[in-house]
Amino acid sequence: MTPIIARTKFLPPRLKSTILPRPHISQVLCSWKEYPLILVQAEAGYGKTTAIASFLEQTSPLFIWCTLEETDTEPWLFVHTMIAALQTVYPRCGQQAHKLLTTEGEAAMLWAIDALANELCDLMSQETLFVLDNYHLVDCSVINGLMERFLEHKPLHLHLMLITRQIPALPSLARWRAYGKVLDLGRQHFAFTPTEIAE
Repeated sequence: MTPIIARTKFLPPRLKSTILPRPHISQVLCSWKEYPLILVQAEAGYGKTTAIASFLEQTSPLFIWCTLEETDTEPWLFVHTMIAALQTVYPRCGQQAHKLLTTEGEAAMLWAIDALANELCDLMSQETLFVLDNYHLVDCSVINGLMERFLEHKPLHLHLMLITRQIPALPSLARWRAYGKVLDLGRQHFAFTPTEIAE
């Protein structure tokens, strides 16, 4: 049975016109197409989600947004959530992955990830940013393993952004950083400058 997933999970937060511009963050983010993984990490209250939503609103790239919840820690549901999010922009993707999950269950999750990545490779021809907000809620060994698999097999045009309160325990993160495959935005980027505090 396919889980029912609220469509609101796939919408970035609505911004008020009084949001303080953060041009230095936007300047760093403008290079997102050069990295397979964009890691946005800072503790609660630093305005990570708002800053990213503001950047997307200002620059209008092709993006997919998914707000993760505590219930998504179930790996089977997490993969379904990924598929549902990707289908908001690429509605034909995920058919084979969904079939594998339906017929084989959790035993087929890695196969489903491979199938999903292969389908996206066939469908995707435009640079696309895939945002997973609140990744810290699902930061566990099984889901990190699925994300590693997805990152290794995803199409080159797809760039994954994780917004999180903690550095995810992705086993290959240090290696990816060493090869220059990760764009890191941390607390130092989101802390207000004296000028911003004055404004």
